[in-house]
Amino acid sequence: MDNDDSRDPARAPGRIFIVGCPRSGTTFLQHALARHPQVLSLPETGFFDQILNQSGNWLARRELRDSSNWLGLARGRTHRSAPRLLRSLAQELGLPPESSRPHWSLQGYIDRFVALLDAGARHHGRHVWIEKSPIHVAYVDLIAERVPDAKFIHVLRNGEDVLASVIDAGLQYACCEKASGFDRWIPYWVSFWNRAMCAHLNYLEQEAGRERHCFVCHEDLVDQFASESRR
Repeated sequence: MDNDDSRDPARAPGRIFIVGCPRSGTTFLQHALARHPQVLSLPETGFFDQILNQSGNWLARRELRDSSNWLGLARGRTHRSAPRLLRSLAQELGLPPESSRPHWSLQGYIDRFVALLDAGARHHGRHVWIEKSPIHVAYVDLIAERVPDAKFIHVLRNGEDVLASVIDAGLQYACCEKASGFDRWIPYWVSFWNRAMCAHLNYLEQEAGRERHCFVCHEDLVDQFASESRR
């Protein structure tokens, strides 16, 4: 285990992850919260999906595969992706260049990711950091297990509105063509929204650990912005 304070919640800033189906309003909420002078936020990292590549299993409702070998060592994709992402994150936060020294375990890379965000919050004089990556909805269990004191804000939005926004974005940025057209683009995002909603509802219904999860409906955030922002 690397020696840093990422696993000591008593000395750490608040750690918040905003998750949800893409086009649900996660960016809107992130920008609203980032206006608070004690909050540090930054462009989405997609860190856990980049180093684990397990969202396909999550979408297919299969268990996420163990991304460590039988000795607990990180596998090849993690070793290839994590150092680059950590270097980019350090630069984004205005911190000294990240060491190229590899970490042997998956937990070592995660600890370094959290430590950088903690250091970034302190560097900028903030008490809380917010990481907004919608795809991290697939990794809430893993993040909750491996990031001490992490809290989650789940953003929910009506499915038809999400799909309309996805199609609009796809037409603007020619994403539909890259996904072999609407015949694959639309069913994929319908499946994604359904899977994300099942995940949200699962955490909403759980008694244990509920204090770590907050739920925001996009429609309420738009219609009642002042009261929802305070909440």
